[in-house]
Amino acid sequence: MSADAAVTWAERAEGKLAERGVTADHLRGVVADRAGALVERAEQVEKSTRKRRKQLAKKARLVRKDVAKATERARKEARSRAKDVRKAAKQARKDYAASQRPQRSRWPWVLGVLAAGAVAAYVALTRRPQE
Repeated sequence: MSADAAVTWAERAEGKLAERGVTADHLRGVVADRAGALVERAEQVEKSTRKRRKQLAKKARLVRKDVAKATERARKEARSRAKDVRKAAKQARKDYAASQRPQRSRWPWVLGVLAAGAVAAYVALTRRPQE
């Protein structure tokens, strides 16, 4: 776009504004006010995002702290449960071993007595004087 075209375009725009009763100074004021409002809004957004970042950082620290505490509690509970499980397993092994012990047989001594009696009878009969 050449300089002449820009000047022509600006004159046409001023003419249209004049038809509506708006001056160039008034238009500049409106644009400046609007720009000022936009700048203020941008500053508020920046301020709020900075504040929000700080809040999120604080919340993240607290969450990490809570996670660390919960982890430690879970570890302690796991150690306690493991100890209880080992204790129960040891007791179960003892109970199983006790139930698996061979029962002492009570009748072999009867066989021993019968065998001794048979040997005594044999000896008594074989050593008898002959008549």
